[in-house]
Amino acid sequence: MVSIVGFTIAGKSTLLNAFTHATDEPRRVLAENKLFATLRPTSRQGFIEGIGPVVLTDTVGFIRDLPKDLTRAFRSTLEEIGDADVLLHVLDAASPGADTRFDAVNRILEDLGFRDMPTVVALNKADATDEDTLRREQGRILDSVGEETPSIPTSALNNRGLPELREALADAINRVQREELAVREETRERAAEWQ
Repeated sequence: MVSIVGFTIAGKSTLLNAFTHATDEPRRVLAENKLFATLRPTSRQGFIEGIGPVVLTDTVGFIRDLPKDLTRAFRSTLEEIGDADVLLHVLDAASPGADTRFDAVNRILEDLGFRDMPTVVALNKADATDEDTLRREQGRILDSVGEETPSIPTSALNNRGLPELREALADAINRVQREELAVREETRERAAEWQ
């Protein structure tokens, strides 16, 4: 399972549609350039080469300084992030303040207890910015969270970077699966020692 997280209007729904090849009305997720176009999490099945079928969940867009009375309702819509194996953090790289939005999402994830989950960052809307800006944002992410969190320039609208993003997600999922297998093997070995 992959949960798609990020600031509102980052292109999460558009990316979900691109990943799941959703072009017809019943399968396509509403993707509009307005605040809270996504009001509840939506899941679709996709496919990642080397992994197979995956469930991708589009979450409600994050905002900074959420009013206290909305905090509880907002958090309840994000609880299913905890069911994910990997987070896909979608960042609008073309708008000023990307670093501030990146940090705000990470603070919310930390508050929810999900900050340590394996994450891949999609520097979305790469078609609307220049290469220097993309490299600068990649450098900031590297400085902020390290090499374990790859950042891939993408454009959900024109499919730029989607093969590379799928590959980064496959690597992250494989890493999670290897860790889970190691834990199961260790548990089996301990159980065998006790018998």
